[in-house]
Amino acid sequence: MAGLVERLVAQKLWELFRRMVPPTEMVRQQGGGKKRVADDREVLAGIVFVATSGLHVAPTAACAHAHPR
Repeated sequence: MAGLVERLVAQKLWELFRRMVPPTEMVRQQGGGKKRVADDREVLAGIVFVATSGLHVAPTAACAHAHPR
């Protein structure tokens, strides 16, 4: 999967992103919670994939409930 991430988010795009968006800080004052599954570059690759592929992402059940048609 690393190859796909690097192909979708080239080094120059990643450097630009890092200048615009600060690194995520994981501070849990009271402890607990879940460990992050994906790093920031993988998340950005997912956003780029959906934006460039024309893939339609269906709304979640919570979103559909909040905004009935």
